[in-house]
Amino acid sequence: MNGYFIQGMLMNGYEFLTSAVPFLIVFLILRGRKQKEVKNGLVYAGTAAAFLIYLCGVFHFTGAGTIWEPIRYGNPGGALLQGEVNLVPFSQGIDPVGYGLNVVLFLPFGFLLPLLWRETDTFWRTAGGAAMLSVLVELSQLVNNRSTDVDDLIMNTLGGVLGYSVFKVLYRMTGGRLRVRGNAQIGPFLFAAVVFLGRFFFFDEMGIAGILYGF
Repeated sequence: MNGYFIQGMLMNGYEFLTSAVPFLIVFLILRGRKQKEVKNGLVYAGTAAAFLIYLCGVFHFTGAGTIWEPIRYGNPGGALLQGEVNLVPFSQGIDPVGYGLNVVLFLPFGFLLPLLWRETDTFWRTAGGAAMLSVLVELSQLVNNRSTDVDDLIMNTLGGVLGYSVFKVLYRMTGGRLRVRGNAQIGPFLFAAVVFLGRFFFFDEMGIAGILYGF
């Protein structure tokens, strides 16, 4: 097997573990305290795992910033200092491919959020959740060399809304049986925060790259 492929897998595995391990610790502690609140525990655990993998994928593919990037690059301002911040919607031209990818990226969020947490099963709460997750990603990019763009926020939110629409259609088609009642103590904000903060503080990309690739 190609050495670069193995190294890439090790890098991705390390990135995933920086989020998954802190989340798993919090998940097990809180789930153990409120076990009776969980309906279909194995189904819930599987769905929660899917949501964990999804969030890790979002932070990976969007290049969410970490505390290590300004330390390694000596550039604490990142995108802010480089003028890579756009706060005016659609002022830099229309990118159909980029916009489409942003929408698709957040479709699972709009579906999984109300599936796991009944209290989020409203249009505005799901839209707000998608917007807040997108804001979290965009703000984190202020510390690295990626751009922070309000267009991404708009398209991500739209993706969350469309994902919610798919959930509602399937929910009605199944007569309300499409629901995984989870532990209310492991709410969506805590869920996303633990996953994000684990990666933010523990994912030192250049540090592990230096070990794997010898530079």
